[in-house]
Amino acid sequence: MRVSQVYILICLPLLLAGSNDARAEEPYRPAETPAPRPAPGADSHEIVFLGVRHASPLGKPCLEMVPSSRAHLVNQEVYDYVVAINNKCPRMIKVRICYKGSFDCNSARIHSYQSQELIMGFGPKTDRFNLTAKEDP
Repeated sequence: MRVSQVYILICLPLLLAGSNDARAEEPYRPAETPAPRPAPGADSHEIVFLGVRHASPLGKPCLEMVPSSRAHLVNQEVYDYVVAINNKCPRMIKVRICYKGSFDCNSARIHSYQSQELIMGFGPKTDRFNLTAKEDP
């Protein structure tokens, strides 16, 4: 096989692949992603991280924490304050979560690739509670 034949066998499919024209029945539309809005009456909570956080090889935090309020079944006016923790790394991580400006804390060990819910306390529905979290080295 000659060099010119190899060149044609390699380049011809590449040239033809680049000639895909847009079809008239498939117009281009940019993705429309509306800004996230909390549901009416939804609580907003915040976790501030102190100290050094464990990171994955890609540099992302190992622990993902989502705070929320959850109503009791019997009395809908009383809520548990819950933090859902998800460990996305291959090592166990110890974490200590406290109410901001308080010594009222809870600790947890989150095993590799596991999830856990940590109940911080309970009380009447609150519009906002702030937490601080610190991972042990």
